[in-house]
Amino acid sequence: MKIKIIRISAGKVKDFAATELQKYLLKMTGEKVEIQRKKRIKSLKERNIYLGLMGDFQTFLPHQRIDGDGFWVFSANGSLLLAGSNPRSALYAVYDFLEENGCRWLYPGKDGEFIPRKRNIQLGGYKIFRNAYLKHRGLCTEGSFNIAHLVNFIDWMAKKKMNHLFAQFESLYFFYRRYEKNISLEKVRRWDKKLEEELHKRGLIFEKVGHGWINKAL
Repeated sequence: MKIKIIRISAGKVKDFAATELQKYLLKMTGEKVEIQRKKRIKSLKERNIYLGLMGDFQTFLPHQRIDGDGFWVFSANGSLLLAGSNPRSALYAVYDFLEENGCRWLYPGKDGEFIPRKRNIQLGGYKIFRNAYLKHRGLCTEGSFNIAHLVNFIDWMAKKKMNHLFAQFESLYFFYRRYEKNISLEKVRRWDKKLEEELHKRGLIFEKVGHGWINKAL
């Protein structure tokens, strides 16, 4: 029986989480897994992976106290529940399940990824609950980079269950210019917009400016 991914309720981050799970299952097994979308579920069917929030699976999951970004990877009735306390941590549940199956993301970019080949993906035997001990787990931009570097880094941050990026100043122009000396303001705006899109797609926290306010005032 083939695996199906059942994504519960709507949301951009949960959609992204489902497509990430589909992508890596394809890389591992060579078979494309179907994604179905449902508003709610009353029962669990064998060989389905259910992806959503803990509130979607109250009937099936043990009760746990949650602080911030908690998630379950939980087997029940021949199926698997990937459930987060929020959409971002549902994405973390996906990556945690994939890590349990041998996937590794050692550093940003394709070269840093190791994906094992498998004939079958087992959905039984999981009872993993993880709760974040730190509210903010992230980094501040520094150095010299372009948008490709940033996108790879943001992707890696989510896979390592970080949740926060702080960008210095109102725009990252200062850092882009170190990498591309004659960069145009139009390109800077495109890159800044792309940065925000990639963060929001994963539900990551985005803050910017900081002591840049002082620079602007002066």
